[in-house]
Amino acid sequence: MWPIFVSLVVLSWTGLSQSTRECSCNSRFLGYMNTEIIHRLKSMECALERIREEFIVAFLQLKTFLEKQKGTKLNC
Repeated sequence: MWPIFVSLVVLSWTGLSQSTRECSCNSRFLGYMNTEIIHRLKSMECALERIREEFIVAFLQLKTFLEKQKGTKLNC
């Protein structure tokens, strides 16, 4: 996902930077787009942290289950 957002930022910036010289309304739009992209990246960061935590919990549950099945401790 990160490469997609980085690409969007680069494309937005390069595409709009030339047109901002022609019209001041484009600079406001560019500011809005930058704010929107930053907001979405922060939201993604929170979602990725939750997914990471859920993965760790699921991994530990699986490890416990396998240890009970084998009757031995796993070194993970």
